[in-house]
Amino acid sequence: HSLNPSRQIEIIKNIINLQLCIFCDVEHPGNSIEDLLGKTQKMIDELPESSQIKNWITVTDFLYFEYYHRAGQKNLAAGYYEKVNAGLKTLLLYTNISVTSFFLLSRITFLQQEKRLHEMEPFTENDLLYDPNDTHTKVIISIYHAMVSYYKGKIKEAASILNEVLNINSFKDFFHINAEIKLSMSFFYLEQKEYEMAGNILKNLHRKIKSEEMESYVNILHLIKLFNYQIKEPNTRVTQKQKDNFELFLARNKGATKVLDFLTAELRKKYS
Repeated sequence: HSLNPSRQIEIIKNIINLQLCIFCDVEHPGNSIEDLLGKTQKMIDELPESSQIKNWITVTDFLYFEYYHRAGQKNLAAGYYEKVNAGLKTLLLYTNISVTSFFLLSRITFLQQEKRLHEMEPFTENDLLYDPNDTHTKVIISIYHAMVSYYKGKIKEAASILNEVLNINSFKDFFHINAEIKLSMSFFYLEQKEYEMAGNILKNLHRKIKSEEMESYVNILHLIKLFNYQIKEPNTRVTQKQKDNFELFLARNKGATKVLDFLTAELRKKYS
């Protein structure tokens, strides 16, 4: 952009910066997030109808929703949710421009908050268009489907969906998503009283964090400890130790190492 400050490059630059601010908690040195969103949307609106970038308005609507949703501005988020959700079929075709697949996970938390979980249904082959080589999007879709199964009371199926994701993909160099999937599976196994299955997953996860000295993931260690208490005393009510560890998990579950936004509401119901 410094070499060639064209409108197209500035739009791309803005979208990159917006994602860093919204998803990675990086502070923007210039405009506020809202100002940068408005500026970018205005630039796209002013493009001629023949411009392919005109379609990127879908991306700014998505980023508006994510920003307001994460900022807790429910009314503003709701308006953009309806716009983005209406175009959900083609939304995932924009993942080369922005991580629009995150909308599926935010959709779960939004519908939880709005008490509209009845709207969560599995997607059929014709419901979503996406690049079959986009592994990240395929993983996000699987997590979404696992949560749909969970809310429909098919908890064994939910665990099976995530287990298949682990079997198909190697997450050796992607600890964060690997941890989210394994923690979700552990929770599902605990709900099914399959304590040995949950315990094995938690041991491996704990060993990984300790052996590689991932001090920033102490939030996960608190959740592992909480789950382990349940494995040791499976037939008792939620103990004070579990509640304490859950509060510590919530307190430290922020920033770049924040996990399980899509499952936190269910964890609150059980452990708060």
